[in-house]
Amino acid sequence: MAVYDVELTFPIASDETYTIDSGLLRLASAGTIKATGTLSVPTATGYAAWATAEGIPGADPNDDYNGDGVTNAFAWAYGFGKDDDAGAYRPMALPTGGFQIPLPPGGTVTPVRVRVSTTLGGWSDLPGARITPGNQNPIPASSSGTLTVSPSGDPAEFLILEVDE
Repeated sequence: MAVYDVELTFPIASDETYTIDSGLLRLASAGTIKATGTLSVPTATGYAAWATAEGIPGADPNDDYNGDGVTNAFAWAYGFGKDDDAGAYRPMALPTGGFQIPLPPGGTVTPVRVRVSTTLGGWSDLPGARITPGNQNPIPASSSGTLTVSPSGDPAEFLILEVDE
């Protein structure tokens, strides 16, 4: 929360005519009103702060600002700017089964959750034991390098990554 001491001056002007008893009364005034106090403004954090700093405040985290195949949320989570090409950091299926998840050299800025499904629906958390190195899901903030998800043995398996602010 950002807190500011403020002093505001508002101009005022009034020119009204009223009917009273047997005549008219004109009241005219001009001046200012001064107000002083403290203004508290919530500070944006996480994705919202990134979007504002990148010049795209209010941008949908699920949009792909620069068309590189990576959502705005993942550009933020991976520490990239809105114009950076983060396409090389998308998960890839391995020919022998399983997946490879490249992480940014500077580390992730937030935990990344790995979810799995055999039907593109009914997503569930991938057991951490299938992720090497580390054996953790969600993948902790500040993680870098390349992770491997071991094959499940299912004939079809799909993987998505999720981030939370």
